[in-house]
Amino acid sequence: MSHFSVLVVGRNPKEQLAPFQENNMGDCPQEYLQFNDRTEELKEESLEIIDEHENPQAIGKTRLEYYGKGNFDAFVKEWDGVDLDSITGKYGYWENPNAKWDCYQEGGRYSDRLLLKFGKRANRGGIDPKSELAVDWELMKSEKAAYANAQYDRLQKFLKNDPSAIELYTQFGIKPGEIPSKEQLITQWFSISTFAVVVDKKWYERGSMGWLATVCNEKSIDEWDKEFWGIVNGLDPKKHGMVSIYDCHI
Repeated sequence: MSHFSVLVVGRNPKEQLAPFQENNMGDCPQEYLQFNDRTEELKEESLEIIDEHENPQAIGKTRLEYYGKGNFDAFVKEWDGVDLDSITGKYGYWENPNAKWDCYQEGGRYSDRLLLKFGKRANRGGIDPKSELAVDWELMKSEKAAYANAQYDRLQKFLKNDPSAIELYTQFGIKPGEIPSKEQLITQWFSISTFAVVVDKKWYERGSMGWLATVCNEKSIDEWDKEFWGIVNGLDPKKHGMVSIYDCHI
């Protein structure tokens, strides 16, 4: 299980997130699903001969004979447990090939991450810079820059006590066996980009989030920041209206 931050653009954040729901609870809208047909695969498995490693009591029999007593439906139920789909009439399951989350919450552990004009914190904010409720991106950058420099000073004091690799990772997010340069660390701590952005029902991400916060095909901080700001700076106040911070889980 993993949590990650998502910047959702638009006045209808739930509609923006809908195309990326995992079908883990069986309630993902049908329009986003594709059927994974396992019928032929199960037929092949049913005809395989059982050996001593699988079941010493059924050596030489096919799985269909032993597990299904010659009945394919019974075999599937006993061997795999996959259901016969009422729509397709085949064995398999429905899944969203574009799934990115299985549940979400506005704000969540990223609550009040947006900084609006006059220093007000919120989970939602406008895009039009003339609005009093607009997100003040420059103020957020300034605040994060101050944090990054303070964090680096704190690290220098921390290193004098010869900390363990675990302490460095839990306290500063520094991976075992490496001490990045000051420039690299400041860049890492200065970044205010979220892990992903959803705009016009399109999903942009720093990488593919998996279980236990493992990320595949991860982009560098610089690369993702450039893409993130390219999206943010290209938003149309009239078309998009506002942005929201969401805590997504997968």
